[in-house]
Amino acid sequence: MAVCCVAAIALTGVIVTTSGRAEASSCSGPVPDGEIRVVIVVDAVDFGGGSSATCLVVPTGTTGSQLLARRSAELGTGSARYGSSGLLCAIDGMPATGCGDHNAGGFDYWGYFSAPSGSWAYGNINPFTRRLSDGDIEGWRYVRGGKGSAQDPPPRIAPSQSLFPALVPALAPNAPVVVEQPVVASGNASSLSSSTTIDVAPEPTSGSPDVVSMATTTLEPVAVEGIALASSRADDSTTGRWFAIAAVFVLIAMMASGAWVQTRRSR
Repeated sequence: MAVCCVAAIALTGVIVTTSGRAEASSCSGPVPDGEIRVVIVVDAVDFGGGSSATCLVVPTGTTGSQLLARRSAELGTGSARYGSSGLLCAIDGMPATGCGDHNAGGFDYWGYFSAPSGSWAYGNINPFTRRLSDGDIEGWRYVRGGKGSAQDPPPRIAPSQSLFPALVPALAPNAPVVVEQPVVASGNASSLSSSTTIDVAPEPTSGSPDVVSMATTTLEPVAVEGIALASSRADDSTTGRWFAIAAVFVLIAMMASGAWVQTRRSR
């Protein structure tokens, strides 16, 4: 038959359509290891339906037919229907009956397309054996009076990478939240700047606070050939207190010494 490009052995079709539904993942990311993002376009306008593009996160090694089954499961549109020869007969229940019927000198059938170079290419490979890669775009279009060849029209939605949503970067667990103040980059570096890092623990389970530790680092200006840079040193508040106490004692000693000298002179 001229539309054999969308056919496969019946056993394989049964395996795909009876497979369980996998847990859905967000297509905006982050994408787990061992999984890929792909888009499937389904165009049923010629049958009286609509045209849609669906982004899915699927395991690496997923085939074209498995992707179609996954889409149906995620959207709740019902499993794809196959004929006894393995020919794809219906997507989303369209058509309810018939499979590759003759019409107007051609066939009414679901044409299979891929986009290896940014434009639709007629599916001369079997969707049951085609393995998908990350970023692939698959297409199905219901064709009326088609010839089962590259002359049949592709899906109306262009296979653009814009069909993929922007990825959201992943946040590492227990990632520190850093609040920074500007650091002097040039000129007079008499003032100090600091950055505070707060380590946040996971969700508390026994009433303990989220913040488990806080460390403050003082950025000390350092002049190198007239350019003010910033170096980091730990802020030791205990040492600072001892220096302050020692300075007070020295000041008291100096005042006492001065008073003693003044007393001696007045005698």
